[in-house]
Amino acid sequence: MQNNLEFGVIVLGIAQDGGVPHAGCARSCCEGAWEHEALRRKSACLGIVDSLSGQGWMIDATPDFKWQHHHLSKYLCKNDGKQAFEGIFLTHGHVGHYTGLLHLEKAVMNANEIPVYTMPRMNRFLTEHLPWKSMVERKNIVLKPMQNEVSIVLNSRIHVTPFLVPHRDEFTETVGFMIQGLQKKTLYIPDIDSWDHFATIDQLVGEADQILVDGTFFSAKELGRRDMCQVPHPTIETSLERFSSLPASKKANFYFIHLNHTNPCLNPQSDEYHRVINSGFKIAQEGQIYPI
Repeated sequence: MQNNLEFGVIVLGIAQDGGVPHAGCARSCCEGAWEHEALRRKSACLGIVDSLSGQGWMIDATPDFKWQHHHLSKYLCKNDGKQAFEGIFLTHGHVGHYTGLLHLEKAVMNANEIPVYTMPRMNRFLTEHLPWKSMVERKNIVLKPMQNEVSIVLNSRIHVTPFLVPHRDEFTETVGFMIQGLQKKTLYIPDIDSWDHFATIDQLVGEADQILVDGTFFSAKELGRRDMCQVPHPTIETSLERFSSLPASKKANFYFIHLNHTNPCLNPQSDEYHRVINSGFKIAQEGQIYPI
């Protein structure tokens, strides 16, 4: 066991789908990360751990799945020394959130009936398209249906509730999750188009003890000439203003995650990073643990 965590949420990655460095990027934002491992960031992913039972789950299967699964596994040994990886919850069908399932395929782990929790369109996507279809047929994975705002009981101490959020749903719907333990709740929304079209955000933020939300871009200027309407996300600048009236105690547990490789908040020395911190908010970091 890596530490004395009983049950909680672990940050296994904080970057947007392509991670840092980003494939094909020769800009200054990725230049150092090609050479220095300490500057690299894995794709956004959470782990859920119950060390009392040795059980663990992941939210999303990213391109960095093998590293994230290995990190999570350090918490999962039962008294008999065996690991109990109980499954994966998928938020949606964009490449950084489900393609890590390939590591469960017969050519890699050849997993046996790993539960994968999916919303209806995500379920159809995986059952109707190769190579995911073959993984379902071989029972490397077993798809478990989720419904909007219907809680899934993981065990007597932890349950997870999915809720639909507005996002670019070309292939599947998109959900966020509320993870509830015996004492605390963690809100996770890695992707959303806009807070303006999500009526329940204030209620969810109010209920949560830890908040991790979409921080893909710091500002609308970040992508240069590219039209932000093609990749809508609430910028961190927008979110700082949107949630500025929250009490200091709530801001202190409010983290931005899913940062694009261009986001200056990946650099703790940047003015933008310090603006977030000075506003009372935080940037999520890999390896952070939130007890629940």
